[in-house]
Amino acid sequence: MSSRKKFAAILFILLSFTFYGIAQTDTLTLNNARPISTAVPFLNITPDARGGALGDLGVATSPDIYSIYWNSAKYAFLDKKYAIGLSYTPWLRKIVNGINLSQLVGFYRLNDRQVFAASLRYFTVGSITLTNELGEELAQVRPNDFAFDATYAMKLGEHFAGSIALRFIYSNLTQGFSQGGIDFKPGIAFAGDLGFYYTQEFQNLDVSAGLFLSNLGSKISYSSALTPSFIPANMRFGGVVGYNLDDYNKISFGLDINKLLVPTPPIRDENGNIIAGTDIANMSVISGMIHSLYDAPLGFKEKIREFTLSTGLEYSFNNMFFGRFGYFYESPYKGNRQYMTAGVGLRYSAFDFDFSYLIPINKISPLAGTVRISLAITLGGNKKSE
Repeated sequence: MSSRKKFAAILFILLSFTFYGIAQTDTLTLNNARPISTAVPFLNITPDARGGALGDLGVATSPDIYSIYWNSAKYAFLDKKYAIGLSYTPWLRKIVNGINLSQLVGFYRLNDRQVFAASLRYFTVGSITLTNELGEELAQVRPNDFAFDATYAMKLGEHFAGSIALRFIYSNLTQGFSQGGIDFKPGIAFAGDLGFYYTQEFQNLDVSAGLFLSNLGSKISYSSALTPSFIPANMRFGGVVGYNLDDYNKISFGLDINKLLVPTPPIRDENGNIIAGTDIANMSVISGMIHSLYDAPLGFKEKIREFTLSTGLEYSFNNMFFGRFGYFYESPYKGNRQYMTAGVGLRYSAFDFDFSYLIPINKISPLAGTVRISLAITLGGNKKSE
């Protein structure tokens, strides 16, 4: 490949594998920032506009059709029979056009206690032309990833629900193109989710809490010559408090705490030798999740930095119009994503429309101006007790 194309290929690989390593360098250098990187990072990109408007908050918010990403246990408390939704997010559009994430999702209520839901997420970076040193075109590729989810949610009590989910992940970065004696292939992985949700009303107050473990599954590899990579196993927990101002107006505030269940990379010297931490290359998935809770080479202080915070405020009028604001914080040493979000929602009859916009705190951010659009059609009337 030409030097320009080599640079483009390297940039693409870095984008694909180190989304959580996108560090802003306003106050830091790449030498003292230690982000955690994974394969298929699109799995942890917020797909819907409501969650995006609330600062990536959603583990304990009121249930909606996009609960499959945030906490699928919430489906058990939806009061409709079935629904279908579609969301679209142009991603990193300030850097390059053609990168986007789309999600198609639907749920069906089996009875008063049980709900089945499924979704398809598709992530693409557009078309890339690969050439040799002479500028001759070798291949035209359209790298893409997708994940298919199926989940089952069940009420375990009057105020409590649980859920399980299975996920098939397919990642095709090179579409069969080989280079440097390495034969690349699409990466395939399997994963699962486990969710819990509690909600209860106290006169004018609604209180909810949730715990969601997602992407607990196998590693993924793109070639037999490469070491398999961790996928973004994740733990999210938090709560929401809603207050009914009167019969028409309600305001809710929530907090999510998020932690990747992926081991922290070791510290190496200029020769690549490990001087602190543990070699994670051949670590098993289970060991990796356990190590992710205590293994930071720089100790407890570094481990605390690996937690991200999401806070959000939602105002609703007559359960028809919604105004939303949020804030997301990630340590400068672990990616430095810090931004505010805002959005609106409109619910009319069976139709829902949501929009969100991202405003970065950092002066320079690849996430600046990120928008999300979500649509949904909810049908079937209220759930039937059986």
